Amino acid sequence: MATDRISIAEAFVKDLLHRELGPEYAYHNWEHTQKVFEQAQKLGQMAKLGSEDTEILLLAALFHDVGFIYDYDQHEEQSKDIARKFLKENEVSESMIKAICQVIDATKRDVKPATHLQQLLKDADVANLADADYAVWSERLRQELMSIHDDKIKKKGWLKTNIDFFSHHEYYSPEGKKLLGKGKEANLDLLLLKRQEQLLEQAKALRPSSHLSRSLAQNRPAQNQFKTALRNHVNLSSIADNKANHMLSVNALILSISLPFLGSILKSNQQLLIPTLMLIVVCVIAIIFATLATRPVKMSGITLKEDIDKNKSNLFFFGNFFKMTFDDYVQGIKHIVAEDDRLDQSITRDLFYLGKALGQKYTYLRHCYNFFMYGIVITAFAFMIAFLSGANTL
Repeated sequence: MATDRISIAEAFVKDLLHRELGPEYAYHNWEHTQKVFEQAQKLGQMAKLGSEDTEILLLAALFHDVGFIYDYDQHEEQSKDIARKFLKENEVSESMIKAICQVIDATKRDVKPATHLQQLLKDADVANLADADYAVWSERLRQELMSIHDDKIKKKGWLKTNIDFFSHHEYYSPEGKKLLGKGKEANLDLLLLKRQEQLLEQAKALRPSSHLSRSLAQNRPAQNQFKTALRNHVNLSSIADNKANHMLSVNALILSISLPFLGSILKSNQQLLIPTLMLIVVCVIAIIFATLATRPVKMSGITLKEDIDKNKSNLFFFGNFFKMTFDDYVQGIKHIVAEDDRLDQSITRDLFYLGKALGQKYTYLRHCYNFFMYGIVITAFAFMIAFLSGANTL
């Protein structure tokens, strides 16, 4: 019966959105609702929801945006009204209708979800932040906002808006964090890379035209080389973080599985004490090195003008300006681009210290893998010797 209701609701919502929404709704249309519905299904399965909670979640996912046919800015209230009418006609209980409306409420932008079902729908609604084709969805939303509000949103400003949203957004449910977290981080890295490239272009445009010296900002091959190197740094950093996360997961799993088992047999097998301690030491040290590899560097967040003059800092790295005011940041950027040599130094310094941080990250990662590889082998031999000595004793 629940499956039938969901199928009927799906057909109803699909038909309604196709009929009532015009082409200007490039983002909030049936395709978006369908993706939210599919993501809600995945998250619900990961959460192992019961049949009733699953039905509530999926019906809320289907109806959460239907209110766009009446009101763009207050569509959630309209969505709940449409859902109530449809669900009553299909003999859904008042308690379930109320629960579905409460879950829809969580999709409001400034509402923090209070229940697990609200968290799951909230995460499913913005699952496209983790999509490989996020750039396509982002551009659709920009086009839709310009069409609906008759406002021109420039791509440069839209990029900053996206970065701000990513930086403040969080997935609420454990399932959402597990399923979508890494994809979202990868997309944020791409946005930051685009922003840095944008700043380089802006810096080139702001330079005084009277300067005839051939700086990095004027040298196209050098620019391409720096961009390539920067992309490689970002990709290598992402690879290192993934490898470190794998080591953290593997060693934590070894400890969580082996320690309870070994602890239960140590009383009767004292010869296993030393190999067990060796296993603990190997896993703990590997975890420490993996954590050091992923630990963020210390950042001041403020760059002084004299630091720029002495080539001690630059404003192309967020860690050097995130505590500054916008006016101070603009003045700092203008100060950097006022002279070609200073701009060259800032760009070069940025790439150099990214490489230094990356080198340290991979050094920790190599220590982690080496210690884990040799330690596990030695520990395995220690267990074999302990078992053999125990068997000889018997």
